[in-house]
Amino acid sequence: MRIRGQYLDSLLAVLASFAMYNLGLGYLVFTFPLLVLSKRTSRELTDTACVAVMVLVLLKLLYTYRDSLSDALTFALIGVNLFVPLSLILGALVWVNTNGKALFDRILLMCVPSFLVFFGLEVWFVMDQNLALRVMEEYRGHYLEMVKALSGEISETSETVFKLFMYGTLGSVVALSSLVSISNAFLASISARYFYDDEKDKRIMFFRIPSWFIYPFLGLWACILSFNFVEVPASVLVAVMNLALFTMVIYGLQGFAIVYFNLKKRYENLRVIRLFLLMSLLMLLFVGANLILWIGLPLLGVLENWIPLRKRKQGVYTNEDHSL
Repeated sequence: MRIRGQYLDSLLAVLASFAMYNLGLGYLVFTFPLLVLSKRTSRELTDTACVAVMVLVLLKLLYTYRDSLSDALTFALIGVNLFVPLSLILGALVWVNTNGKALFDRILLMCVPSFLVFFGLEVWFVMDQNLALRVMEEYRGHYLEMVKALSGEISETSETVFKLFMYGTLGSVVALSSLVSISNAFLASISARYFYDDEKDKRIMFFRIPSWFIYPFLGLWACILSFNFVEVPASVLVAVMNLALFTMVIYGLQGFAIVYFNLKKRYENLRVIRLFLLMSLLMLLFVGANLILWIGLPLLGVLENWIPLRKRKQGVYTNEDHSL
């Protein structure tokens, strides 16, 4: 009877996940049911459910482009559209299968699929630049159609904005998908009966990045600055931008932990989920808060390499158990 219930849970998680994938903002959190499922069933059933959702996503894309499957552009567009769902599902699989490892290690491993999928697409387009140009023209056409529908005309400014938007998107897409993966894992970890788990709150509050991570952070941002003086291929620029922004995301997690630690000292009943939801709401509603949080949290995280920002009367809090 228990096994039958696990199979039913798996089926419901697959259906919920695929339904969320097809619903607006649900596209970003569609792995949440799969991550919650991992707490209710075996690892093998969760892995199977993740694969099932990925197959459904692929079939949906093939059906959407069914009239032009003979064109190489179609498969390129399918590849681009698969980036986010494939990154999130593979990230969820890694998260489930690394249970028990240190939190920092789990986070890094969970984000590896985003980099692998992105660099795979990048190598493909570098090797076939004509195809890459066709993909760019496809998105450019959709963008200009939208601009024309909204403003009634297309100007040189529209072209410039499109180029900036594409470079900005391509240069940050891995970091953003990694942040989404981390957020989904975080929400799943403290959902349901885990909502009031003090131990999980403490592990997040004491989350600390190893000191060696400051070197790739500084090195990558030094590269970004040097690109103002040295011309590099667009593919290299985009790859380094993604890596540099990813290090900011990681230090932003430590910044969040620092903020939570210091607020918790003043407001003992504050739960980590409430702070997370409050910050998310601020980012959605206020543009200025967006900028402050995107820069302020990573800055706090970086500063803790030299300045102890989590103190109590007896000294600095430390905690070596970083697993969730």
